[in-house]
Amino acid sequence: MAVIRLGLIGCGYICKTHLKALKKLNDPSIEVTALVDINKEAAESTKQLLPAPQNCQVYGSVEEAGDDSYDAAVIMVPHHLHVEIAREVLSKGKHVLLEKPLAISIEGCRELLALAQSTNRVFMVAESAVHWPEVVQAIKLIKEGVIGEPYYAQGNCFESIGIDDFDFCEVPDWIYDPEKNGGGAVMAGGVHWIRPLRLMLGDMDKVAAMTMDAWKTMRAETLAHALVKFKNGKQGVLHFHYSDIPMEKIPFFQIFGPKGEITIHGKFEGGITVHTKDKVTTDNCGGYWGSFKPQMASFISALKKEEKITEAHTGSVSEAVKDVLVSLAIYRSVEEEKWENVDVF
Repeated sequence: MAVIRLGLIGCGYICKTHLKALKKLNDPSIEVTALVDINKEAAESTKQLLPAPQNCQVYGSVEEAGDDSYDAAVIMVPHHLHVEIAREVLSKGKHVLLEKPLAISIEGCRELLALAQSTNRVFMVAESAVHWPEVVQAIKLIKEGVIGEPYYAQGNCFESIGIDDFDFCEVPDWIYDPEKNGGGAVMAGGVHWIRPLRLMLGDMDKVAAMTMDAWKTMRAETLAHALVKFKNGKQGVLHFHYSDIPMEKIPFFQIFGPKGEITIHGKFEGGITVHTKDKVTTDNCGGYWGSFKPQMASFISALKKEEKITEAHTGSVSEAVKDVLVSLAIYRSVEEEKWENVDVF
């Protein structure tokens, strides 16, 4: 495949971030040839961000884009459309990078997992947290034994929506709609905190959670707190909080071991501190926004090799399923007011 023709499906706020990553890669073998959005004005606006010269067409739907306008697609539509659009694009024989979360239901996860297992196309899930430079560094330090075998970790997803993270456009309205988002803060951004804790401590076994609808703009939970038991006996906490007011910065992650503690700073611009008995070291590895370039590079590499994404790959559908199962277990725990098993599939 001399030139890979890329279609961007969904031209909202996250599309701009993926486009920035593509520009940073500066790979001449990648050409954006299709922009698809039900709002053609959004697609036309995105087209203006493409480097010139470019041969890119705007379409109002995947059906309108047809079968020969792109070879691979980055799907960035509202969560409730993930299954439908991924199914349609894969049925056309295209490669897919699908934004997180994989789906908002167990049934949706089952369908996409079956598609991933049956297709010979590249089907990767865009869970950027696995490429988050500070998370990658923390995992490396844990493997090196810098803090010993970790026994406890906490993840804090505290976001002042529209103030300190959505810095390039309005927050899309569907984020506030639980029918389209799949819930509230847990599905909107919390899944980005679930995967790092799984990578650092292992797969999760049970959760006990409570939530609160404290900010009425978001018509679902804006505050969620979950105790986590891991399959290996370790423990942790997940804490998600969305609001529209400025909030004091607290660490995004803290990982504790017998020899020390690792803190990933509570700011998207980055920062990590390692505490041991002998010293304290602080570094900035690139921040959350630094995760999108290596993520896109991983997808492009798979396209060039035409390699099937296996369970061992960070972008595998099977790993994305596990993240969704944790989210759904949190919601069940709130409803049932008890500990819930994660592996309900």
